[in-house]
Amino acid sequence: MEHFFDSFFVLSTIFALCLGRIVKVPAGPLIRVEGRDIVIPCNVSHFDGPPEQDFDWELTQDSGSKMQVVSTLDSSFTDKSYEDRVNSGEIAVERTSASSVVLKIKHVKLTDSGKYKCLTPSTDASISGNYDAEVELRVISDSLKVAAPQSRSKTGSITEGSSFDLRCTASQDSVEGTRLSVTWEVRRGAASEKIISLNPDGGVMAGSDYSQRYQAGGVRLELLGNGVYRLVVSQALPTDEGTYVCVAGQWVKDESGAWKNILEKSKDVGEVKVTPIAPSLMVSVGEGNVTLNADSTLELTCTVATANSGRSMDQPYSQRTRVAHAAGAHGP
Repeated sequence: MEHFFDSFFVLSTIFALCLGRIVKVPAGPLIRVEGRDIVIPCNVSHFDGPPEQDFDWELTQDSGSKMQVVSTLDSSFTDKSYEDRVNSGEIAVERTSASSVVLKIKHVKLTDSGKYKCLTPSTDASISGNYDAEVELRVISDSLKVAAPQSRSKTGSITEGSSFDLRCTASQDSVEGTRLSVTWEVRRGAASEKIISLNPDGGVMAGSDYSQRYQAGGVRLELLGNGVYRLVVSQALPTDEGTYVCVAGQWVKDESGAWKNILEKSKDVGEVKVTPIAPSLMVSVGEGNVTLNADSTLELTCTVATANSGRSMDQPYSQRTRVAHAAGAHGP
């Protein structure tokens, strides 16, 4: 069996070499937001010649114009319209290995849209395979918006056990291939914790510390229409205190089919303070000393109440316990 696998590996290698040079870039299209950065990888394999290969990058713009962008081999390769950006480092080609590079573009512009071709000059004894590969870049305008309606923002104190809700609006222009996500977070000091999210695939997921409350219906994310997203928290706990933040994200799928975040914006919606009820609990019992005859019945009463915002008592709770044959239950 081991001999079989060794033979299979040799045959696979020979077959790959017979195909000749292979140049690869991401499948695309690559969708990015204006003003953000992008990195486009390119690698070559199954080639003859020295291990360190050179790369040229060309762009065919949406208008049809062809531009020479940057090269690892020839510093005079770059067209004049790109010289300033290349000289400043805004556009650069960087090696990640002897046979792979990345094209980096900082603060990408709408005019950077087009088809980027990665070319490798031949070092092979014979021409075979592909010597270039092309990927489309689509640069879209920054249309992502997130806001807190002034009439619904909340800053104040609530009592433990009460409910509260907060709202935010989030939207983006409809662009094919992009999806919107909305996440509610709570910030305490410098640390933020995820409460609940509407993911780009349309699924809802709670943060690890909120999963049980979400399953029980105590934490909900509601879509009210017109881009309004409401967070509802029932039975507030002291740990719910903090600044609540609405985070909107813009997503596209990468080459592997996984969702990739290309832009994110957040908005502080409101600060919530939770007043614990424990310090305000008041407990009272009935008469303390009771004289009973043998085989009599003992009745005990316990009343629990909370002080609440100017009210002396808030829904007092009483529990009566009857104990039969109090004096004779355990012997003479």
